[in-house]
Amino acid sequence: MWPLVAAAAAGLLLGALVTWVALVPGGLAAPPPASPNPRPASALVTGTGERVGSVDRTALESGDVLVITVQARPGASYECVLVIGDGSRVSGGVWTLGDYGPGSAIWVVPTGGATVRGVELVAPSGTVWSRAEL
Repeated sequence: MWPLVAAAAAGLLLGALVTWVALVPGGLAAPPPASPNPRPASALVTGTGERVGSVDRTALESGDVLVITVQARPGASYECVLVIGDGSRVSGGVWTLGDYGPGSAIWVVPTGGATVRGVELVAPSGTVWSRAEL
């Protein structure tokens, strides 16, 4: 008789476990995948349409920033100009790509709380080399 009672108890336990896995959020399943970035990065393109990087918005404890990736010839210098929502332009800084490697860089530019609608990388000659619309 004890084997029958043990089998019944094991069946009840197994049934309870299956019910728990099916009904409890998460159960024994893996956590859901991370949600995609609601605002994907914007392409940074030259006047000829060549993609040379990207601009992505992100928030840090210190405030909102733009993360700008650039690929250009080593030694090239550019001013990062932020195009604000009202059409005004603000310098985000001037950088020179390293004289080593493939000429790529990542720049982090604070927005200062402004609503930025675009980014322009301007050569020392004053010519806009590339831009991104956010």
